[in-house]
Amino acid sequence: MRKLYLLYFAESGRMVGMYSGLRKVFGREPEPLLEITHDVMGDVRVSWQNAVDHLGVPVEHYFRDQIPEPLRDFLRAQGAILPVIVGLNEDGKNQVVCSRDDLFACGGKVEALEEKLKQLIKHEA
Repeated sequence: MRKLYLLYFAESGRMVGMYSGLRKVFGREPEPLLEITHDVMGDVRVSWQNAVDHLGVPVEHYFRDQIPEPLRDFLRAQGAILPVIVGLNEDGKNQVVCSRDDLFACGGKVEALEEKLKQLIKHEA
């Protein structure tokens, strides 16, 4: 795995940190990827940054309004639903490595997503 792209359902901006919490308040499911990676102030969690440092591959974060067109095209072709994590393989092709359901299964825990990604990267090596 050459790179991981974390693609959020939320749009960028000052309120991004509150987005997931507000969804909960109004009885909707939280944004699972945002819950894992960002705090309520919209800052990247220190625990997530530490996890990224241990993965050994570059990680790029894109909010819905920032996703580059080639990744948008890939998501459309795959029928992927945001949020999702896409991996760039050694052969230069993208693949969905964590679906929305996979992210919900992490239960908002950094450690759960870190372990999932480490296993994937180890398997690909």
